Amino acid sequence: MGFMQVDCPFFAIHRDNDVFEKADEFMPQRWQNPSEDMLRSMLGFSTGKRNCQGQLVANVELMVILAELCSKYKFTVVDEGHVEYYVTLKPVGSLLQVSSV
Repeated sequence: MGFMQVDCPFFAIHRDNDVFEKADEFMPQRWQNPSEDMLRSMLGFSTGKRNCQGQLVANVELMVILAELCSKYKFTVVDEGHVEYYVTLKPVGSLLQVSSV
């Protein structure tokens, strides 16, 4: 019996132009009033009884760390660079300037 891997193409699902306007652009404001299709298409941690066991911890850590960073530092994008994809997204040539608040 051989090994079979089943993979969910999150990259393609999250960049469906039929669901997300300008799907390849970073637009956090799109989540201010998401459509039902957008909510059904977002599978960051998957869903159902076999979803990510660490989802709650990861979300809490994300909020705590992000709040801490934003309260102490100002971030300015100097160069957006570009994004390369192979299994995961990787920013290439991007540059942030960080200063204390």
